[in-house]
Amino acid sequence: MAYNTSKGPRKFGDLINEGDVDTHIDWDDDTIRLRTNNLTRVSVENTQLSCSTGVHIVGNLTAKGSMSTSGSLSGSSTLHVVGATSFGAAVAATGSVTAGTSFIIGSADLNETDLEKLDGITGGTVIANKAVVVDGSKNIATLGTVGCGAITSTGASTYGSLAGGAISGSSTLHVVGATSFGAAVAATGSVTAGTAR
Repeated sequence: MAYNTSKGPRKFGDLINEGDVDTHIDWDDDTIRLRTNNLTRVSVENTQLSCSTGVHIVGNLTAKGSMSTSGSLSGSSTLHVVGATSFGAAVAATGSVTAGTSFIIGSADLNETDLEKLDGITGGTVIANKAVVVDGSKNIATLGTVGCGAITSTGASTYGSLAGGAISGSSTLHVVGATSFGAAVAATGSVTAGTAR
């Protein structure tokens, strides 16, 4: 493929493809443009490199200044950006996303330890190595089987069916429904019954 230097309607110094005259390199004041079909595809200026179509990177790309694209940016190798990186739209990754230290979302800083804890959570399972505190103003509607040691109640408590170890309370233990004991019942205080037994 041969090229000619044009001195016609284009500025001196433009290179034109002999076999495809609408494909050429256009030199302008402090600007070089690569054109196909008479449209600028890549523009190199003093302050920036701009492309009107997607950028495909075959080797490594290191950006030390600002870089923006309104199209796709794809690469078969590493994209390395030195400095802060911001995205004005959603970021989608088809592979793994690796962060050197942590992800910062709003005021939350998620590091490796935090993410490993999240990764270890499976549906229906709660694992805690610290105390679990539930807001006293909130109710837990339904629980399946709860395994625990002693149940301590500091206020009036109402239970349906309850089976377990020791039950102690500093207030009234109120049972709605028939109550049966499979062993001896020992009382350190008086026992009061509403009707004769």
